[in-house]
Amino acid sequence: MEPEKSREQLLLAEIESLRSRLTEPEATLSAIRSGEVDAFVVSEQAGDRVYALRSADPPYRVMVEEMREGAATLDRTGTILYANAQLSRLLGRPTETLRGSFLREFLAPEEAKPFEDLLAKGGGRAELGFCSDRGQSFPAQVAMSPVSAEGVSAYCLIVTDLTEQKRQTATAAAEETWREANRRKDEFLAILSHELRNPLAAIGNANAMLQRLASDDPRVRSASELIDRQVHHLGRMVDDLLDVSRVAQGKIELRKEVFDLAALVSRLVESQRLRGHRPRSIRLSLPEGPFLVFADTTRLSQVVTNLLNNAEKFTRENGRIDVELARQGPDAALAVSDDGIGIPPENLERIFDLYAQGE
Repeated sequence: MEPEKSREQLLLAEIESLRSRLTEPEATLSAIRSGEVDAFVVSEQAGDRVYALRSADPPYRVMVEEMREGAATLDRTGTILYANAQLSRLLGRPTETLRGSFLREFLAPEEAKPFEDLLAKGGGRAELGFCSDRGQSFPAQVAMSPVSAEGVSAYCLIVTDLTEQKRQTATAAAEETWREANRRKDEFLAILSHELRNPLAAIGNANAMLQRLASDDPRVRSASELIDRQVHHLGRMVDDLLDVSRVAQGKIELRKEVFDLAALVSRLVESQRLRGHRPRSIRLSLPEGPFLVFADTTRLSQVVTNLLNNAEKFTRENGRIDVELARQGPDAALAVSDDGIGIPPENLERIFDLYAQGE
């Protein structure tokens, strides 16, 4: 029995020796597969073959791992031998499980042939659609170039996510389309404004003739006065429309001169009192003496008139409008307030937008 026991002990010792000798290769293969060693493993029928790459300095490996683009090494079949952290994030799979996977697994079905063409040509560039393990698809620019290590052919792959670039391009295209449509709209308004002047002038001339021919008939006179008021109202709207178009196209021209702003405001307030359609009071407060300014009389008249018209339009019956012109250092401050419905707070930020209105 003693010899049998001795042989068993020898066999166990030999097995333990073999196990210890296998520990180092297994650890090495594990380090290679995890990317800790600059080498890669090719599985063949005869077993795994290890190919050591030329040594890479630590800064180089850090640079590859920190790249904003996905980076990978592929063999001739498109199998991933190495993948950096960014490619792992893009494809939605842990780095260690990417190795040994086929890159075509992450491509949209229609991209299989373009990818195979890259492999067949030995590299190149293409835009391919990817599908990550998270179910997200994204466009990417792929650059593939051949590398050789110890006589083994492989490919270096760079994957650049184009999602944000595509979004910005689409946004820029949409903005350009909007600007072109807006420009055409402004041109249309300008043409429309000019074209409306002709029929309005003809209606005004015909109405003036009608007033002279039938001035004794009160019904005709009343209808003629109505026509005259509406023609004047439409003429003002056409002028406003034309001004808006000129401002939008940068064609507005300011004709500045020195004039008394207090006198201008006083005259416009008095005109508003005379043509007001509803009973209400207007209280005017002006500084003492002339208030000389250097500005465009016509444009300032439009500003003050629009403020007064809006105040009257939205002031209740028998309400009050306050108009105050005051000096503020070298500037003039004009305030028009009323006791009407006011402007809702949510509309304050857009009241000066073109054609903006409240409910």
